[in-house]
Amino acid sequence: MGKNDCATKVFLSDRRIFADLVNYRIFGGKQVVEASDLQETNCDEVTPLPDGIGSPSYKESLRDMVMNVAMRTPDGTKYLVIGVENQMSSHLAMPARCMLYDAMRHTENLRRIINDNKEKHLAGREFLSGLCPEDRIPPVVTLVVYWGTGCWTGPRFLHEMVDYPDEQLKTLCADYQLNLIEPAMMDEAAFHDFRTDLGAVLHYAKAQADGGELRRLLCEDERCKMLSRNAAEVVQTVLGMEIPIDENEEVTDMCKALEQIKQWSFEEGEQTGFVKGERTGIQKAVSILKELQLDMGVIQEKLMTAYSLTADEALKYIHN
Repeated sequence: MGKNDCATKVFLSDRRIFADLVNYRIFGGKQVVEASDLQETNCDEVTPLPDGIGSPSYKESLRDMVMNVAMRTPDGTKYLVIGVENQMSSHLAMPARCMLYDAMRHTENLRRIINDNKEKHLAGREFLSGLCPEDRIPPVVTLVVYWGTGCWTGPRFLHEMVDYPDEQLKTLCADYQLNLIEPAMMDEAAFHDFRTDLGAVLHYAKAQADGGELRRLLCEDERCKMLSRNAAEVVQTVLGMEIPIDENEEVTDMCKALEQIKQWSFEEGEQTGFVKGERTGIQKAVSILKELQLDMGVIQEKLMTAYSLTADEALKYIHN
């Protein structure tokens, strides 16, 4: 298991965080699911595949996380199965992959009902299927959390992956839509719909390539200044920010990451200058460093070091 996977799984395994995710993506921000309604379940999806010879072979897949959700309804308690997949990049087979996970979970739930029904001495069509007319399986929903930069660029529907020789075939072939949580597509208000640190972490994910926006979150947004240790580890490992995290403290001061962001912003401008070999690269570096509110003397020193400028040349760029 990679470091990124560990950080995101530990973070989302907190039932409060998981419930927050479910309420945002499935119930539109309504507080329908509580942490006490959740029970973590087996992440292994194992399905027997008959080979027509004798003993069946087995298909096994490992999800990132699966929770059973107990939902109170007028007809009593009913259950929902929710799986979560964390992605740092746009997986080109994700619709087919998630559809397989869901189908394997449905198959496992059916197998359990059939096993329970063996003691009922079924006959006729019930015997053939192993099911009673009143038997039902719980719905299965897979959520895909995209932690990468920018928008999801892979397929969002199974139909996008299929090469149909005739468009009319689409009406006969089942589609599958990804249930994405995509920070780049979320507006400012959406991040405030969350009740936990999840909103702040997703906000950082959206801003990960924008030094100025990261600085704003650190300095101006109260939700983003102080995070739980697990949330800070997601920001550090998934977004690549070097943050001193005290393992003995439950809360981490995110302002400690400000120096790292300043370095990112300077390197971005520095790289542009070297690649293009033009004044625009230096001007971009100056603009970013000014935005970070560094002292003029510090900016001058950085320009002199990075671009081999004299003191007067650096000042001309600063005051241009």
